Amino acid sequence: MGAIVAAMRANGMVAEEMQKEFSSRSWYSLFDPDMKTGIVAGDKIYEWLTKLFDGQQIEDRDIPVSIVATDINAGEKVVFRTGSVVDALRASLSVP
Repeated sequence: MGAIVAAMRANGMVAEEMQKEFSSRSWYSLFDPDMKTGIVAGDKIYEWLTKLFDGQQIEDRDIPVSIVATDINAGEKVVFRTGSVVDALRASLSVP
């Protein structure tokens, strides 16, 4: 969640705009269980993130931001400083 808030702030959103975005939806509407694995598939969250950050690149933010995820195979952090905002956020939000 912190990565989403950081990306929103780096995109120029202020607290009131973030509050409006977060309160305008049911968080349950963003979860789509994958019946094969029992884990959230993530398609609905990806759609929402795409709506907020479609086509935006991390390095193009007015306010510098880094998005952190974990490489589950190596057990190490991965810091995104360039590339797709949506893809970096999806990686940060992923649950193995």
